[in-house]
Amino acid sequence: MKVAEYDVLLVSRVLPAEARYGLGKGVTLLGQALQESGLRVLCLSPADLPPAWIDQAERWAARINRWAGRCFIAYRDLGLIRQICHCVALGRYACEEARRRGIGVIHVHDVGIAWGVLQARKRGDKLRCGLTQHSFDSTTHAIHHHVQPLPSWLRRLGAALERRVLTRLDWVVFLSQASRRDTAAQLGCRVGERWQVLPHPLPPMAFPPRTTARAALGWNDEERVLVAVGQLIPMKGFDRLIAACADYPGSLRLLLLGEGNVYPLSVLAAGLGVRCDFTVSDDIASYLAAADLYVSASLTESYGFANVEAMLAGLPVVATAVAAVPEVLSGSDAILVAPEPAALRRGIEQALAADPAGLTPVRERWLKAQPTAAMVAAQHRQWYGLS
Repeated sequence: MKVAEYDVLLVSRVLPAEARYGLGKGVTLLGQALQESGLRVLCLSPADLPPAWIDQAERWAARINRWAGRCFIAYRDLGLIRQICHCVALGRYACEEARRRGIGVIHVHDVGIAWGVLQARKRGDKLRCGLTQHSFDSTTHAIHHHVQPLPSWLRRLGAALERRVLTRLDWVVFLSQASRRDTAAQLGCRVGERWQVLPHPLPPMAFPPRTTARAALGWNDEERVLVAVGQLIPMKGFDRLIAACADYPGSLRLLLLGEGNVYPLSVLAAGLGVRCDFTVSDDIASYLAAADLYVSASLTESYGFANVEAMLAGLPVVATAVAAVPEVLSGSDAILVAPEPAALRRGIEQALAADPAGLTPVRERWLKAQPTAAMVAAQHRQWYGLS
C-alpha cells in the first residue's frame, strides 16, 4: 500500500502572486496553521493545472459561451464563464491528484472547485472534501450583484447547483454567522448540519515604531495620512471615501494601497481637490504603523483582513457596517458607519478628533477573543478526521 506524502490538499483559485489579498491571505494562514500542527499540506492553484486540463476547460467555456450567446446574449461574459470552467477543471484535477498521491482530505476554497471535486469523486472513495466559503454571499448572489446581472432563470439554476454542492460536502466553513444565515436564505434552504462558522486566525504581523515607519516612507510629521487597503474595484467603495475627504480642513492625504485601475479614482480625487496617492506593497505593516487613521469604505466584506490588521496596528479604525464587518468587529473600539460619503466623513472627523487609539483595554480584549492559529488548526483537524 502506497504511503501518502501529504495529509491534506488545499485547492484555491488564487495564484501565488495574489496572496496579498483576502482569499490568498486566508488560504496562506490556514496552510501555515495546519503545517504548524504537524499536518503535511500540498497546495494547488490554477498555476498547477496541466496544459491538457486547461485546454479542456477552454473547450467547455467555448461551448457554454456559444450557447449563452444564443440564449441570453445580453448576459454573455466569456471571462466569467472561463473562470468557472477553469475552477471546475481544477477541482476534477485535484480529485485525481489526491487519489494518485493517496491524500485523504481535499479542502477547497471556491464552490466551482468543490463542484469539480464532487463530479470526480467516485463511489467508494474514502476521500473527504470540504469548502471554506470566502465570499459573504452565495456565489450566485455575489455574481449577480457585484459582477454581472443574471436573468432570473439562471439565478435559480445557479442557486440549485450551489445547494447541491454545499449539501454534499463533508463540511462547509463560513467566516461569520451572518454569512451562513444569509447564504442559506439566498439559496432557499436551511442551514446545513455540516455548515460550520470559524473566522480566520489573527495574522502574524510585526509593526515598526511610528517614527521609524514614517521616516522610512518619507512622510513628514505635519500631514495626516488616511490609509485604505484593497483592490481598486467598485465594491471597495474608494470613490465614496474620496468624496468623504473632499474639502477636509488641514493637511490631509489619502493613501490607497492596492492594485487595479488607478485612472478613474485619480480623476475623481483631482476633481474634488483631494490629495490621493496610490501604491502597491507587500509591507502593509509599515504603512499601518505610519498612518494616522485606517478607513474601510467597502460595500461588502466576508471578513475584512485589512480591518483586523489595522486593529492589530493600534490605529483608529473607521469601517462601513456591511456584511460580516459588524460581527467580526463586535466588541472592539472601531467606529462603524454607513457606506455613504457623509457617514464616512463623520467617522473620519470623530476618529481624528480623538486621541490615537493604540492598544486600548477594549481593543486588547477584542484581540484576545479572536481565534489563534492553533485553535483553527485543531478545529480543522477534527473536521478532516485527523485529530
